[in-house]
Amino acid sequence: MDTCGKIAVIGAGPAGLLTSFFIRKNDVIIFEEHTSPGKPEHCTGIVGSFTASFLKQILGDGIIDNKYYGVVFHTPHRKIELLLNKPIAYHIKRPFLEEKLSNMVEKLGHRLVLGVKVKPGEKPGSLRVGQRSLQFQKTIAADGSYSLFRRVCFGPIRNKIYGVQAVVKANIDFPNIFHIVYTNIIPDFFGWFVPLNEEIALIGYGTKKHFNYPQRIIKYLSRRIGLSNYAIKRFFGGTIPLEPPLRKPVCMEKIFFIGDSIPLIKPYTGGGLYGITLLALPLAKLLDGEITLERYLNIYNKYYKKFIAQYRIVNIVKKLGYWLPVFFIEDLYRLKMFKEYQFDEHERIAYKSIPLLPYTLPRLVFSSITAELNDFKK
Repeated sequence: MDTCGKIAVIGAGPAGLLTSFFIRKNDVIIFEEHTSPGKPEHCTGIVGSFTASFLKQILGDGIIDNKYYGVVFHTPHRKIELLLNKPIAYHIKRPFLEEKLSNMVEKLGHRLVLGVKVKPGEKPGSLRVGQRSLQFQKTIAADGSYSLFRRVCFGPIRNKIYGVQAVVKANIDFPNIFHIVYTNIIPDFFGWFVPLNEEIALIGYGTKKHFNYPQRIIKYLSRRIGLSNYAIKRFFGGTIPLEPPLRKPVCMEKIFFIGDSIPLIKPYTGGGLYGITLLALPLAKLLDGEITLERYLNIYNKYYKKFIAQYRIVNIVKKLGYWLPVFFIEDLYRLKMFKEYQFDEHERIAYKSIPLLPYTLPRLVFSSITAELNDFKK
């Protein structure tokens, strides 16, 4: 067995690369099964203000290629528009994010090995690379929702949906507003329309089933948002894990999980970059010996409570209707209680909505009855 060093990182996505960037006192080898960081693409790239600010500090302003000052929700009952004076969300350039991070990581002296599939070895800390067995002191499992290391330590992530999206070319009148569409055609999640500029946008949806004809769903979504003429340039996508995060993302004190292998995502939107930016620096400090494992787990526990609260809230919401929170957000918006930075803090939105229950729920029931009557008249 070859001894290769202290730290191995499995996966050259944002989770693995960002954690590697913060590791400064140890040599790191990053293994990536694909031949280029950030590919194949699968992420839409929408983030909130905290994540955008965090990444801008490291990678510069060029990492942001669009800002959104509004969102339009298309519910089964009616359309709801929220317009703000400050950006509610930002678009991160992908795969430019991984490309720039990988260059910065290599400049630190860390090694990036591409086109290599790594599996857990028979002994703790060992890895299988082809026919070779390599030994490391610590391993960072940043290998996504299909993590082999997660499977060995805690079992696989079973609850996933598929995010399917198309890059389209069109004349976009409002490139700083994105759309969310709730429909029974895609009951497991929702659809989205995210402009990148005045000519290019992403149209996508999440589903538990593979569709042989995604063009039909894209056509339906474009009609719902009022986009009449567009041309599909290409399709891409990937999985979104929807399980609760691990209670303790550490295995045998040798394997440390981050990103979708936990998964630490916003369960309502499926966004994973926020969880990565919260955890990458503390994990790097742990591996560099700057904080203890106990301290790291205390930090993680704070975030765990935040994300598990979101997960439980979303599970309740899904049973009633994925579009239900939109009506509470609308009322918070009318009362000037909705803040743009809460794009990443769904649990705070839920807590602030509790006093609105006596007002919002009757209005929601009335809206549902009105919608059914209108359908009947049609």
